[in-house]
Amino acid sequence: MHSPHETVLDHDHGFDPDETLPLPDDTGDNATESHVASSFNGEVCNVQQLLNTLDNSNGKVDEASSSSLLSHLASLKQGGWNEDSYQLAVRAFRIAMPSMDPNNNGGGGRQLMDPIMAKRILTHGILPLAYACPPRMQHGQMNENENCDAVWTAKLVRSVVLELLPTAFRINDSAEANTQQHVNDAIKILLPTFLHRMDTDEASQILSSPIDESPPQDTVDRILDQFCGLDPHCHVYPHATAGLLLALREFDSFSGGRLSRRRVWQTRRNTPAPHVASHGREYVLEYVDRPTDIVRMAIASLEELASGAKDMDALPPLVYQLGLLPMKLLQCGSAEAKAVKVRGGENEKQRGMRLRRLVLEGIAEALDDGALGRVHSGAGPAKASSGVVVQTSTKQTNREEEWRWSRYTSLSHLGTCLRSDPEMSKAVLSMLSGEILSTPSAADSSNASSGSNPAPFRHQRLTPFKLAMGISMASSVPRMRQAALGCVRDLILEEETIRIRCGLSRDGKRIGFGKPWMLCLVRCLEVVSKGEETSLKEFQLERESGNLGHMLRCLVLVAKFAESSDHGGGMGSGGVSEGCASSILQSLISLGFLLVECVKKDERSRNNDACARDLLANTLDGSFLNHGNSCSNAAETSAHKATACIGRVLLCYLFYQSASASSHFMASSLSSISRSSNEGGASLCRFILKSSIDKFCGMAPNALEYAFLLTDLLQFSPTTLKSVTQTLDTNGDGLDDRQKEEVIALSMATHHIPMLIDTLSNVPGGGIQPHVAARAIIPAIGHLLLLQASAGSLRPGLAGYLWKKSDIIDHVDHAFLLAKKSLFCIDEEKRKCAAMTLVSLIRVAVVACAAGNSRSASKWSPILDEMKGCLRRCLTQHQQSVRVEAYSSLAALLPSDAAASNNTQTQDTTSPTSVSGGAASSPATSCSRHNSQYLIPPAARDSLAEIVCSILSSQIERYVTTPPEDIEERKARHQRATAIGSQLSQMAAEEAPSPNKSLGNSMPLRFEMIISMRSPPNDSKPKGKSKKSNPIAQTLLSDALGRISEPLGFLIASCNCACSCATSNRASDDKYDLKHQAELTDAIKSLRRRIAGCRDIEEYLTWLKSNKQIFEITSNSRRKEEMAISKISTLITVAVTAEALLSTCEWDNENDEEFMEVNVTNDEVENLFNLRQDAVSRASEILSSFVNPKPKAIKKLKERDVNAEESNVSKKKKRKKSVEDDDEETESGEGALTTTTEVNLSVQAKNRKLVEEAIISLTPALPQEFLANALRRFGAGAELKNNRSVEGHDNDDGNSDEAVKQRLARCMSFRRFVITKSLLLIGGISKVVKSGLPFSDLGANTLSVIASSLSLGPMLFAEFCSHCYHIERTSISPDMSAQELPLTQLSLRAFSLCVSGMASDARHSLTKAQRVNAILTCAMTVASSVAPSSKESWTHYRDLKTDDSVPLNAPEKERDLMKALLAFVSGSSSSRMCLLKELLSQSMNGEAAECVYLILSAASAFTDPNLREQCGVMLLKCYDTRDAENLGVLGLDYGEATGTDTCLSRVVEVGFTLSNELHGETHVPLPPNFLRLKSSSNFENLRLVRSKVCLPTTTIENWPSKHHDRLREEMIASKMCVVGIVQQLSWALTATLTVGNRFLATFGREARTSKQLSLPSIKFISRTSQSNFDREKSNICRLVSVCIEESLDSADFVTFKLIPNLSDSTLDLAQRFVACLLHTVSKVICASAPSAEFVDVNGIFASSLLKSAKRLYSNLARFILSYMANPQCMACEETRALFDFTTITLKPRISALLLTLQEKHETVGGKYLAESKIESHGRIASLLVFEKEKLDNALLKLVATLKQTRLEDDSSWLGKHVVSSLDSDFVIKGVERAKAREAPQTKKRKVKREPTETKSKKKAKANKREHVDESEAADASQENSECSDDESEAVSCEVISMGNLTEDMGDNESEDDSGGDMDDDNEQDLRNQREEDSEEEAEFDD
Repeated sequence: MHSPHETVLDHDHGFDPDETLPLPDDTGDNATESHVASSFNGEVCNVQQLLNTLDNSNGKVDEASSSSLLSHLASLKQGGWNEDSYQLAVRAFRIAMPSMDPNNNGGGGRQLMDPIMAKRILTHGILPLAYACPPRMQHGQMNENENCDAVWTAKLVRSVVLELLPTAFRINDSAEANTQQHVNDAIKILLPTFLHRMDTDEASQILSSPIDESPPQDTVDRILDQFCGLDPHCHVYPHATAGLLLALREFDSFSGGRLSRRRVWQTRRNTPAPHVASHGREYVLEYVDRPTDIVRMAIASLEELASGAKDMDALPPLVYQLGLLPMKLLQCGSAEAKAVKVRGGENEKQRGMRLRRLVLEGIAEALDDGALGRVHSGAGPAKASSGVVVQTSTKQTNREEEWRWSRYTSLSHLGTCLRSDPEMSKAVLSMLSGEILSTPSAADSSNASSGSNPAPFRHQRLTPFKLAMGISMASSVPRMRQAALGCVRDLILEEETIRIRCGLSRDGKRIGFGKPWMLCLVRCLEVVSKGEETSLKEFQLERESGNLGHMLRCLVLVAKFAESSDHGGGMGSGGVSEGCASSILQSLISLGFLLVECVKKDERSRNNDACARDLLANTLDGSFLNHGNSCSNAAETSAHKATACIGRVLLCYLFYQSASASSHFMASSLSSISRSSNEGGASLCRFILKSSIDKFCGMAPNALEYAFLLTDLLQFSPTTLKSVTQTLDTNGDGLDDRQKEEVIALSMATHHIPMLIDTLSNVPGGGIQPHVAARAIIPAIGHLLLLQASAGSLRPGLAGYLWKKSDIIDHVDHAFLLAKKSLFCIDEEKRKCAAMTLVSLIRVAVVACAAGNSRSASKWSPILDEMKGCLRRCLTQHQQSVRVEAYSSLAALLPSDAAASNNTQTQDTTSPTSVSGGAASSPATSCSRHNSQYLIPPAARDSLAEIVCSILSSQIERYVTTPPEDIEERKARHQRATAIGSQLSQMAAEEAPSPNKSLGNSMPLRFEMIISMRSPPNDSKPKGKSKKSNPIAQTLLSDALGRISEPLGFLIASCNCACSCATSNRASDDKYDLKHQAELTDAIKSLRRRIAGCRDIEEYLTWLKSNKQIFEITSNSRRKEEMAISKISTLITVAVTAEALLSTCEWDNENDEEFMEVNVTNDEVENLFNLRQDAVSRASEILSSFVNPKPKAIKKLKERDVNAEESNVSKKKKRKKSVEDDDEETESGEGALTTTTEVNLSVQAKNRKLVEEAIISLTPALPQEFLANALRRFGAGAELKNNRSVEGHDNDDGNSDEAVKQRLARCMSFRRFVITKSLLLIGGISKVVKSGLPFSDLGANTLSVIASSLSLGPMLFAEFCSHCYHIERTSISPDMSAQELPLTQLSLRAFSLCVSGMASDARHSLTKAQRVNAILTCAMTVASSVAPSSKESWTHYRDLKTDDSVPLNAPEKERDLMKALLAFVSGSSSSRMCLLKELLSQSMNGEAAECVYLILSAASAFTDPNLREQCGVMLLKCYDTRDAENLGVLGLDYGEATGTDTCLSRVVEVGFTLSNELHGETHVPLPPNFLRLKSSSNFENLRLVRSKVCLPTTTIENWPSKHHDRLREEMIASKMCVVGIVQQLSWALTATLTVGNRFLATFGREARTSKQLSLPSIKFISRTSQSNFDREKSNICRLVSVCIEESLDSADFVTFKLIPNLSDSTLDLAQRFVACLLHTVSKVICASAPSAEFVDVNGIFASSLLKSAKRLYSNLARFILSYMANPQCMACEETRALFDFTTITLKPRISALLLTLQEKHETVGGKYLAESKIESHGRIASLLVFEKEKLDNALLKLVATLKQTRLEDDSSWLGKHVVSSLDSDFVIKGVERAKAREAPQTKKRKVKREPTETKSKKKAKANKREHVDESEAADASQENSECSDDESEAVSCEVISMGNLTEDMGDNESEDDSGGDMDDDNEQDLRNQREEDSEEEAEFDD
């Protein structure tokens, strides 16, 4: 072989014939053959002489010589070959190759001719020779020595091919030869054709040796193997790979699929072979997967090019050739080639998909480097050097630009390939969706390419560049756009669904108690997929806080990738590959809106009235405690909401990048204005906003989700994405975080605010829903206008540079005009939007006025006055809710540093990943309001406070009367008039009233302005059936509430808030003195004293006596009703006013100097509270005095029956007359309402509760300071102090401060009031009024919840302890009203909420356990001082050792909390009972239930699962045998009563929750080497491992001693046995309720005695009343069913969603997890089934168990089919245990349960089950049998698969679990009778055709059929039993309709109708007689 010349290629993919020189005339066409030969030989000698001369000199071939050489080469294709012509062609080829490179100046070879001419010689001289003189096999065998043209041509072809190889290969890893780094064009020009000719010559054996010699070594197959990288000594140059791929692609098309075939030579057989040579050798074609090897070789070259970073220009051509390679290789295969058997049994379609996937994943891995962000860590060995491709530094700026260009161009080339290859688009979708190809070849390719197991979840397999490829395909292939974006959306949904299933928040923290089983599975799958061993300390379940989700990170990186460089002129607006970047950005925007569209409908706001009713109910729902979680954001618990948030985050980032990169002046203007404006990215921002506006302006059902984009844009902070873009971000350098956050706001304020204001025009027009405008649009517009208004003062010059100074006035005028239009709308919600807009514009006007000069102030003054006047009219003329919204907006205008700090703390508690700030569920209090505080200058804050005070002062004055003038003041006025002579009607100047001065008892309020005499709109009144169903008290109360037009409670609270703001400002600044604020303060104090002075409730009702509208009503009943409604409205207003004024009472200092002020305050508190109570009592009395009139329907029915024989005309006339009489009677007022003087106490208590609930909705929350002071002054401590006073000296009848304190301390109503208000405050029901913030609940700020809980909690617990010593205040009080919650239960519930608040998720300096421990310790300390008798008990538990109750491996802070909890719940024997055990011993079950919820709230602070499980077990231990001599912590001794309702079901519910239900009892199959444990059988190691994965493990010592042997045997027999509370309680119920007869045979030798299964708690409730026992056991079984269903939900999710996308080791691990969970579910079903028939009389629990069994079989069927992918893992320990248990134990018990449910046809009292219930039971049974058959079919399929894989033992074992039928004894009796009964009958059709049939007769007939005589029912039951005995041997699967059975037995009407002899008259008489009989029975019943 000759030494190769090193040559290089230019960047062209091929040559252009137009650029070559013209060919000379062909001289051999018309000449004779001899003349040609002689002349040719002569010229050949001349050319050879010239070539020899060039070799010895440095000269070049001139143009004439080159043309002559080209002519000679062209003439060779006609023949005439010899040795000279052969050498001439070879020499010409060697000279032309190095001359092709124009930059070759002595590199690899000399340039001997012009490059263009050299290329022409190759294309028109050398290339045609490959087609010359083809071999002719029929001429016989040809030898090399013969002078044959074909032989010389074959030699030339072989020489050219061998000469080309060194230009593409480097031998033995030598890198010195590749010096020029250019691809040789000769490979692309010559290699395909010459290699094809060489293959043809090889097949013809024209150059082969004799038959006994071996074939030549340099065969085509060997060359192809070298090209594929199979030769370890030959490596393809990376720069030559693109040309080589093109050449191989063309060669494969020429040869008909030769790349996929290998030629195997052999000796000729007797039979003819497919290809036979002339000398006796033959060959056959075998399949070889060279295309896969070629792809791998090309990918390796691509990775090497990317890692070297030397010549990025070679990347795009290589990517282009890779993209075209699969399609061309699969298209060029001939029919003969496609007939060759493919390896692994994969067909052509699967092979194409595999090759395309391999190409795409290889490109993605190669181009996904550190510059784009390596998210996927599964890189192979080839990626080791590519991790440092391009780093961000100033020295490599040019290289970065080249790298960006290469990737942009590569994406563009991929788009071209996708458009030309439809199957490639499908491969991209497959890659995006994370599919794992199931073919063996695909598995080999995946392992070879990645080097490790794939990620377990689909979304984790997606890398940023894969996502970029999918997004690029969405742009380049329009038909695949929706599919590609849909794949990305599905991946995001999958990620969020898995997160929520794991019980994690978006920042990776646990929500509540979490879902540890699913979280453990997910984390284990992630660790196993990496193939690394993880130690116990390194294994982490929760993600680090601040990390973004995988998909959001990839989206941000792709968005950053699509952004042009800083030198490119903006994001997608210039630079290289502008079209590619722009298309990616457009697709990302479409994807963002597609993600938002995941939420199909906006969520409804919470109903506070219903929440308050549930919070104060006798039975508390555990959801109020939130399980220690304060997260109220729906995005944390809803996958669709979270996906929508991610979409908005993506849109915000795109908007930010576009605004900051394309408009550099924005970023620089924040510091210094030096650059000019650039509108490059404004179009992209405008498109995002316009798309969002089109959605929420079109009345879309999810308009709120789109509108939240506005608030998210204003909340967006780039620092939240700093972990992703910190090395890539170049925009806005030199700016701080606050300035970067303002980029979006400045962009919107500059370009887009007019478009946003225009959207407000849709509010009155109906285009926008009002709540959308109120929660998102109006706050955003207000923030932007405020930014424009404050720009002049914060950054001078900015307003004149970015926008005109007059723009702000135009914007405000436009918005003000639209707000005034909305004020005139009828819709109440639209008026609320108008009020919000007005307040926001007032703030903007004030800030603009303060920020400008005097000239600007003169412009804003009239605008401001007009807006204030419009707002005042709004406050006087509109509905109550509109005024409340206005007051809320005004309160938000008040300046408050505390509010700003609270807001900052609230934002700090927000998750960094919650970039949208929880906007998915945020109220109108968006951050645009909160963050606007820093935009208001100090001067504007004072002006705002003055304006708010003036508006509120004028508003409160409208409703306050002028106090009457005293006689002495009148005399003084007359004296002044005599002296002065003028102003006779003027009073003296008002002075500040002294604290002890009485203002009289005149009525201070103008009720005619507060209460409207007009009825509310008709829409608010109930109509139709709802009106009749509502009681009269509810109707009157609703009408009364609708009359109240002014919310005085919120008005007074707003005034007090403004006054407190003014007081704090005065304290901090002496110059701060405003007139309106002082007047408002004096007005509130005066009103409070006047209301407190007017204590007579009748005085407030005197205004009704002079009301003319009431007395003008002529109807007595109507007038009476109107008077009652007006009185109720007045009384509720008085109660609301008095309660609101209580919040204004202050106790500043209680020293000697301020003693008089404190005395007055105490007296006012007492008077206001008494007034409130009197008003509530009087209102409830009025409501109780009205009763509903008696119905007269029976009388009218009887009259119609008497006249039944009259004609239809007379009936219609009488009916019409009756209706007219009823209308007249109703109009006259008679019979509408009935009053009574006898008021039932229970009815009055019920109505009082209604009034209290109405007052809660009308009043804000009392301040936490007032409640704390009230509890401290008048609570349990004050009562104890009064009780200690000496008898005779205790006088509480006076007005002294001590007497007032004693009265309030002894007033249980006042203490109940304070406790209730504390409960509503902590529970987040009442609205909190604070300056600087709109009205919101306390839960909006977790730090405020913690502070309030710590302040109120200990005193509330002290209240509980104090009330426990008074039996009349407890739940066991004999005279306790059922409508009122006991004080003990109420106070303990409030304390439980405080403990739950302390366990809230917040960024606090203390952990949850420390905070809860602090409040419990403080509560016990305060309780010791209030109840001294309990001090010793609290000290006893504080000093108690807790070795057994507290695990040693638990954190120290949590051990301290557990020690504090022992006083409340303890399972160990001690000299003193814990609090829960004491309450249970005293039968205080209501208080015990609240104590259980208290323990649940405290246990939520534990992170150790064993501590939580220990609390659950100790709850059940409190029911153990109690020693009568032991005292409790409180020392109560009321005795034990057995007749009261117990609370065991609540204890069980909390116990299930603390032990994580069935998930906590499920074995987790963690191998010992996975966590580096010594032994998995060691119980301590097992408990340690399970606690590490947040799964509890109970100990044998936790259960009674009689259970120990059974539990120990079960644990020894099965390593997977983990006993928990659910299984123990299920067996205990079975042991207590006994086992059904049909289940006795299902128990074998392992049957246990009742002593080994029963629990004291179940025995305890069995000894109570029957009704209580029935209720408790039904509730416990319902909880067991819930646990089973939740576990099946988890199993279904893993089986149906996760397992199909897993492979290899991750698939095996997931299958083992599911097997363990299903095994636990099966054990619980088997434990509950034997006693299911005794749980309830209707078979509800048994039916529920069958439903669960059906789901279990369905899951098992799918679970079995999953083993088709890995049958070798079928026989694992977990799967064997599962199927052995289901076959041996579960199947017989399910069969017995089916038979038991079939026989269940009677309820209590011998009544039959309803027909619908029986049909439901039959439907469940049939579905169960169907699912079992599906399971058997799946087992048979897997058995066959196991046999095919030669797993005979596993196949035989599994075959034993296949059963032919579920139960052969399943019998349905009475088949024939059931068929006859349910056959269609003609009677019903005949009745329908009767013209005289009426609705009343049909109802009477139905009533007749429903009330069957007891004797007939007994006969029917007896007959049914006889039929059952006769047909006991029948076997059927039909369902008996028991309703039809009873009808058939009780009525012989069907037999009469079957004959058809009864005429119409007799039938009508019979029907009338039955109706009369039914009416008589009805009258008798009445």
